[in-house]
Amino acid sequence: MPTTPRRYPGYRDSGVPWAGAIPRHWEINRNGRLFQQRNRTGKPELPILEVSIRGGVAVRDVDAGSRKQTMTEREGYKWGAT
Repeated sequence: MPTTPRRYPGYRDSGVPWAGAIPRHWEINRNGRLFQQRNRTGKPELPILEVSIRGGVAVRDVDAGSRKQTMTEREGYKWGAT
């Protein structure tokens, strides 16, 4: 059974045309202020992932050799938090 979203006591214009009115206590921030890029390398034992619009996230087959551009050293690939 669908529920009606809760109404906040006050709203204000977001200043962003597509967002319209937002709750008064919300802030508008750029994504760059919320996230940061990690540049950690040196984990050759981790799988190498690739992202595409059609396939989503998948493990890359490094040995297939069908890529135009590949890194020769697996230690050069970035890794994130596990």
